[in-house]
Amino acid sequence: MQTSITTTEANKLLKSGRISQQIGCSLIKGFQIIKIRDYSEKKLKHRVKIIKAAAAFRYRYTDLLGKRHVIKIGEYPAMKPQQAAEIALEWRVKIKNGEPDPLEQRKELAAQKRTQAQEEAQNQYRNTGRYFEVYRQHLLDNYRTGHEVANKIKSFSFLFDRDMDKITPQDMDSWYREKQKAGLKRQSLTGYLGAFKAMLNFAAGTKKGDQNNNPVIDFNPLRDYSLPRPNNKERELMEQHTKALEAKRDMFSDTVREGIMNGLNGYAEHIKAQRRRSRKHGKDHLPDLDQVAYPHWFIPFAHIARLTGMRPSDIRALRWEQINHNQFNGHTTLEFTPQKTKDKGEKPVKVRFPVDGELLDILNKWQSQQGNPATGFLFQSSRTGGQIERKAYLKHWAHVLDIGKLPEDLDFYSFRHNFISSLVKRNVPLIKIARLVGHTNTDMIVRYYLREDEEDMLEVATLAADGWGQTKQTSAAKAAGGE
Repeated sequence: MQTSITTTEANKLLKSGRISQQIGCSLIKGFQIIKIRDYSEKKLKHRVKIIKAAAAFRYRYTDLLGKRHVIKIGEYPAMKPQQAAEIALEWRVKIKNGEPDPLEQRKELAAQKRTQAQEEAQNQYRNTGRYFEVYRQHLLDNYRTGHEVANKIKSFSFLFDRDMDKITPQDMDSWYREKQKAGLKRQSLTGYLGAFKAMLNFAAGTKKGDQNNNPVIDFNPLRDYSLPRPNNKERELMEQHTKALEAKRDMFSDTVREGIMNGLNGYAEHIKAQRRRSRKHGKDHLPDLDQVAYPHWFIPFAHIARLTGMRPSDIRALRWEQINHNQFNGHTTLEFTPQKTKDKGEKPVKVRFPVDGELLDILNKWQSQQGNPATGFLFQSSRTGGQIERKAYLKHWAHVLDIGKLPEDLDFYSFRHNFISSLVKRNVPLIKIARLVGHTNTDMIVRYYLREDEEDMLEVATLAADGWGQTKQTSAAKAAGGE
C-alpha cells in the first residue's frame, strides 16, 4: 500500500521531533503519524529501565452525523507505515460505503472482550476445587466449626477437577457405595453430604441464612438429591444407634446419680491426697488443697454441667462478665450464646439462666478461690491463659466414672440429656425448657425427649386386658340370670 509516510520520515520524527509533532499522508486523507513518547531512562532499585521513543499511526475522519473522530491504528516502530496505511484505507472505504463506524466497532469489540474476560474469571470458580478454597476461607472466617465442615467437604475431593454444575446424582451414589465399603456409618455420610450440598447452595446463592451476592452457578445440581435407601443391614444398624442414643437421653437412675456424686467427691479426695503426699515429700511450696473448696477445676466444671445442662463447649467458653447481678431485684443470671448457634443467623439464641441455690454457691466459691476475678474465663488454661482445651475434661471424667463404678460409655454430655429429661418428666412447659437449654423452639425436645413413661404405658396397655376381664364377668352374669 502506497503512503507518503516513509520509514525514513518516521525515524526522523522519533529521533528529533517534539512530542505531539505529526506528519500527514498526502495519499490517504486523514492518515497521519504523531510522536507520543521520547527516549528516556528510569532508574529503578537495581537497574535502569530504558523507555524507547515511540509514535502512533492515527486516522482522522468524520462520521455520518458530521462528528470528527481520531482513532489510533498502532504504534511505530512496532507497526510499519505500509501496514498502518492499509488499515487506514480499509476504514476510509468502509466509512464511505456507510458501514459501521470503526471507532464504535472498536469500542464494541473492547466491551465484548471485557465481558468475555469477566465470564472467564467467573467461570474459573465453577471448578469445584477452586471454589472450595473460596468457600473454605468463608467458613473459617465466619463459622466456629469452619475447619470441621471443610474437612467433611474434602471427602468429595475426587470431584475437585469437575465444574460444580456438572456434578450428578450418580457421582453421589458412587461416593456413597465407596464410603460404605470403607465402613463409614450412614449418619456420618449424611453429615458429609450436607456440608457438600451447603457449599453448592452457597455457590448458587441459595444457602439459607448465609447470603452470597456473587453466585457462580445457576442452581445446586444436588438440590433434590438424597442418599440411596438404606438396606436391611443399614436399617438394623440405624435402629441400634437410635436405641443407644435414646438410652443416653433418658434420666439418670438413682444409682447413676449416686455413682456420679461419689465419683466427683472421690476424685476430689484423690487429688487432695496426692497433694498431701507431694507436700510431705519436699514440695511444701505447693498450695494446700485441703484449704480450698475445689482441688481441681473439673469439679465445679462438672457441677455446672449437672445443674444447668450446658454443653461442655459452652462451659469452656464461660466468662465471669457473663454472670450478671441485678441490684434492683437481687436476681443473678448467667447470660450466654451457645457456641453451637453463635454463628447462625443475625440474631443467635441467647440464654438467660437463673443462678440461685447450689449453682450460685458453687460459682461464688470458685470465683473466690480464683481471687475474685471480674473478667476472663471461668476455666482458664494455665498454659495459654485462654480457654482450656476442647477435650481436657474427658480424662478427668474417666477418673470419676472409675471411682463411682459407673459404665465407661456414660458420656459427660449425658448431664445435658438428664437435665432436659428431668424437666420434661416434671411437666415443665417445653418452651421454658427450650429457652433454658438454648433451643430456638421445642422441636428437638419433642423429637428426642418427649417419650412416654414406661410405667404409664404399662398402665394404658393393661386397660385392654381389663376390658376382656369385664367381658367375661358380663357373660357369666347373663348366664347365671338365664338359669
